[in-house]
Amino acid sequence: MNFVKRVLIYGDSNTWGYNSTGGRYENRWPRLLAGYEIVEEGVNGRTTVFDDDKPYRNGLRGLGYVLMAAKPIDLLIIQLGINDLKFTDALGSGAGLREILDSLIDIDIKYPGANAAIFNDIRRILIVSAVESDDEESKKLASIYQKIAEEYNCFFLNPNIFVKSNDIDHVHLDEVNHRKLAIAMQLVIDNILGE
Repeated sequence: MNFVKRVLIYGDSNTWGYNSTGGRYENRWPRLLAGYEIVEEGVNGRTTVFDDDKPYRNGLRGLGYVLMAAKPIDLLIIQLGINDLKFTDALGSGAGLREILDSLIDIDIKYPGANAAIFNDIRRILIVSAVESDDEESKKLASIYQKIAEEYNCFFLNPNIFVKSNDIDHVHLDEVNHRKLAIAMQLVIDNILGE
């Protein structure tokens, strides 16, 4: 029997599909992926480890619940970082990513009851760096995140090769760039999962 592989996407507003002119894109990049069961877990303003004045934005604190609710998964995609820059610099955001990845090393210890059953086969994690904004620190995130991904034996994608933020707030993707990111992500996911 051939089961559809499940992909959990854990991100911020560009995962959620925030439309800078109002609302949410129906054709956001996670919805444009084909051939997988996609679990969308995007929250506007989500950080790696930082507490915002709005609730539920700390990515590390929310990760355990999301992993347990979505299990078993074949691939975890993490796309965070841009919102960290409200609280720290690019290196500080990298430290936040490390905390998240450290929490996944002994996942059955960190999240009791998981029994290492969160990942279907082997632990597969794809780190996607943030889309660059006008903030100079945002332009440093990709190289920092790539280095960390290599260190933790994760897959990595720099979306800035394929997309750019919109001309309204210079943070979010427009609909055209959601489509471009979906094409790039589809190729990477297919390569990772062997489809």
